[in-house]
Amino acid sequence: PAPAHELPRSEPLSTAPAIPAAAVTPTARPTSDQVVDSVVIPSVQAVPVNGDPAWLRVLEEAQAQAAGAHAEFQRAITESHLSYLRMAEATLGALLGTADGRAPQVWPEPAHGPALAPVTSAPALPQADSAGVANGAVESAMADASPAAPAEHMDAESLGQLLLQVVADRTGYPVEMLNVDMELDTDLGIDSIKKVEILSVVRKRVGDLAGGDVASLATLRTLRAIAERVTAPAAVLATPAARATADAGPGQPAGPSPPDPSPVLGRWAVRAIEAPPSGLAMPGLTNGTIAVTDDRTGIAPLLVERLKHCGIRAEVVFEIPPDTCGVISLDGLRPVTSVAAAMDVQRSAFRAARAIAPRMQAGEGVFVTVQDTGGDFGLAGSVPAQAWLGGLAALARTAAKEWPQASVKAIDCAAAGRAPAVAANAIVTELLNGGGSVTAGLRDGTRLVPALVAAPAGGAGARIGPESVIVATGGARGVTAAAMRLLAARYRPRLALLGQTPLEPEPQGLAAATDEPGLIRLLAGRQPGTPAEIRAAARRILSVREIRGTLRAIEQTGSPVRYYAVSVTDTAAVADVLAEVRADLGPISGIVHGAGVLADALLADKTDEHFDHVFETKVKGLHSLLTATAGDPLDVLCAFSSVAAQLGNQGQSDYAMANEVLGHVLSAEAAHRPGCLVRSIGWGPWRGGMVSGEVSQRFLARGVPLIDLDEGAEAFLAEVGCAAGDVRVLVSAVDRTGPPALQDDISGQVTVAEPAYAYLADHRLAEAPVVPMATVLDWFARMALAWRPQASPVILRDLQVLSKISLPALADGGHELKLRGRQAGGDVLELDLRDEAGVPHYRARVDGTPGQAGPGQWDTPEGLVPLSEPYDGYTLFHGPRFQVLRGEPLIGLVGAEASVAGVSAMGWGGAGWRLDPAAIDGALQLAVLWARQGGTGSTLPMAIRECRVHRLGPAGDVLRCVVWPQRADDSAAACDVALIEGDGSARVELFGVELVRRPDQGQRPPGQVV
Repeated sequence: PAPAHELPRSEPLSTAPAIPAAAVTPTARPTSDQVVDSVVIPSVQAVPVNGDPAWLRVLEEAQAQAAGAHAEFQRAITESHLSYLRMAEATLGALLGTADGRAPQVWPEPAHGPALAPVTSAPALPQADSAGVANGAVESAMADASPAAPAEHMDAESLGQLLLQVVADRTGYPVEMLNVDMELDTDLGIDSIKKVEILSVVRKRVGDLAGGDVASLATLRTLRAIAERVTAPAAVLATPAARATADAGPGQPAGPSPPDPSPVLGRWAVRAIEAPPSGLAMPGLTNGTIAVTDDRTGIAPLLVERLKHCGIRAEVVFEIPPDTCGVISLDGLRPVTSVAAAMDVQRSAFRAARAIAPRMQAGEGVFVTVQDTGGDFGLAGSVPAQAWLGGLAALARTAAKEWPQASVKAIDCAAAGRAPAVAANAIVTELLNGGGSVTAGLRDGTRLVPALVAAPAGGAGARIGPESVIVATGGARGVTAAAMRLLAARYRPRLALLGQTPLEPEPQGLAAATDEPGLIRLLAGRQPGTPAEIRAAARRILSVREIRGTLRAIEQTGSPVRYYAVSVTDTAAVADVLAEVRADLGPISGIVHGAGVLADALLADKTDEHFDHVFETKVKGLHSLLTATAGDPLDVLCAFSSVAAQLGNQGQSDYAMANEVLGHVLSAEAAHRPGCLVRSIGWGPWRGGMVSGEVSQRFLARGVPLIDLDEGAEAFLAEVGCAAGDVRVLVSAVDRTGPPALQDDISGQVTVAEPAYAYLADHRLAEAPVVPMATVLDWFARMALAWRPQASPVILRDLQVLSKISLPALADGGHELKLRGRQAGGDVLELDLRDEAGVPHYRARVDGTPGQAGPGQWDTPEGLVPLSEPYDGYTLFHGPRFQVLRGEPLIGLVGAEASVAGVSAMGWGGAGWRLDPAAIDGALQLAVLWARQGGTGSTLPMAIRECRVHRLGPAGDVLRCVVWPQRADDSAAACDVALIEGDGSARVELFGVELVRRPDQGQRPPGQVV
């Protein structure tokens, strides 16, 4: 009989005979959700040609249809090439996870519009508006009509001269002011964003650049260093990271899917949810000696002792040794009594991360931060003094982004009032059982992880009106200014805007220059100074222009506004300014802290000066405001934070840390200000402010949607007008449903050894035990839940057995296996399982999109007959602890049914099961028995198209198992399988189970029947 679920197969195509003319009738194209295995082609019908005008019209129509089809083909090819170019440019922007942006998710699809004609000439360069924002694609903006020799034909001196020309063109510096030995950061004031732009222009002129991608070249300090790196011999450039990328091989994601062309703003609340540990260890703990920094409370030596008891080498250190394989920073467990002390602790952890950054970038290692902010990352605001330590978690999140091969974790352990030994044991347990989770909170035996929960802003009436006095830092420029302008237009409050830029008069003769390069050109010709000094002068002029424009716009709304030039890090000066505000405008009723600066650089290259400048503007600025308004009747307390605080961001460790501190402190403020609306808004990247026009285009080219200024301002008004609710929220433009993933790449390690895995001795092929597919499914489910703790159901797709995992040393030390998950765009996580030698054995995908219910009833197939002895020692080779089929299973050509026992009934022991691998192995055993009956012979399961888990954990009782066939032949079979609860609901569903005929057919022991 034909297989019950067989899909249609395509017939061979024959060559059509020649015809004098044809009418082409396109057949219907299948919809995207139809599953087909056939080719859809136009039908071709021969027609006579006899001069009849009607037939000529038919022929003309056919030719028109053919021309239209050809045009459609040309359009598709053109769009394909454009998509390729965008992806190439996006790769160059790998460093640009900047200005509140998150990791790249999806690529943009081509813009909608008229049909694209073949490009025969270079497009015109886009014009810039008065704000300097380019109106056009990045590719066009960087096009340059002056070709140069390919990079491989240039020496360092020639390439250095080309770099000088491009720098002069892109910055406005006269080329005679420049030389290749100037420091790009300090001498020329060129930030990482401008570096990438300059290098991209050079790449367009000379072709691909050796020496690494543009992002890595942008970390070099001088043009000479870049030129020498690019022109160095190829053998010198074969870095471990480059080799790892080259060795990735097939099976890696081809690239994310196109985004929705009309992104909207999404809003999520940051909450702590209970999440049991995965049962997997952090990888890398046994690779060498772990340096443990002293917490000064007695926990560090106890932690080291406990680690050594578990076979992990560790020692307490006061400075990070250069040869250490990892760091566990316990600095965040120190009790702090001041903001300055909290900053010192975080600076110490930052320095530890910087010290090991080169090793972490080059290969595997361990980095762990431990803090005490209540065990919930300060969300309850229960330890106000410790809240100023909150940035340590964001340091770990950013380190995880920058060191994808390392194993990174942030732990919040509520240690106050607990014995040091209890805290040490809790930390070690998390290290050995919490693999896969980058963040974990430990409080009174409860394990918590931060999660994003969709939470639309709910209206509660306006808290701000004409009598309100709002103090806003950074409110005269950038995105905060946009929010203040709309606030003034809507509610007419009295506004006091604080900024660092004095409103100095502009020198005469500069009005014609509307952007930074233009101002630099004019200033370079009329005043002395270094390039960096001239650039700074140009930026001050542009800042003053923007501030005056903001003040004019607010005044036109009728809202009183004052501007005060003051450093928010100067507590005394801020107090004096706010005293003036009260005298002039009245009691202060609201604070909006929007001031912030960037100093992007990878951890290995970041300096103490970078850290202090970024950290103090956010953190000391907030402290100055809270100190100066301690006696004011505040109705609104709002901070402009960043998604980088929760997600981490390459190059922004200090910025992420500072913004995470804001969230912790505001949670503590909300706990003792019940009548005040307190909000920390973690903004995604805006189309404006610190995100320049060039950076905006790059975000879009990487598929990262941006917040429009007007929409972001409306979102701010919604925040200050809604109910108190959650303190920490994320607001970002989205192009898909669901929150952004809080972690990208994750990893875990399992040691398969007795006694925990003694039952595997009964799953033996040939002479050695073999890890069953059901056990791997449980490990992958643990990783899936570490990545998305709230996933329901858990969905694993495209599980593949790449090679079996033999366990010859199960009773003698066991085997270490490593699991790694890499985000592949959107809500997809690519998983793989490798052995100690790095050989891949299993692969699967996690789908993080919201799950759907199962198909409903899994009826028993008809015409089944009982099988009296299923375990024949060959088709089912399983020993006693794997003989989970109960009674006599029912088998037939049309399917199978049986009762299966789970891990509890089989006495497997262990804890932390996410699935029931005993019951799932029984389901696969039943599928093997059906495949034998269907004529395939003895088989092994080799792939599962989809595993859908509706209920987690071990089964409480015997489950009903049903097999429905798809197809079967003499070499392979496929079926769907389900484990059914007593109430008839599906517990686990396995769709598309692929069973492959065993190669040892005919080699079974005598007397055994297959």
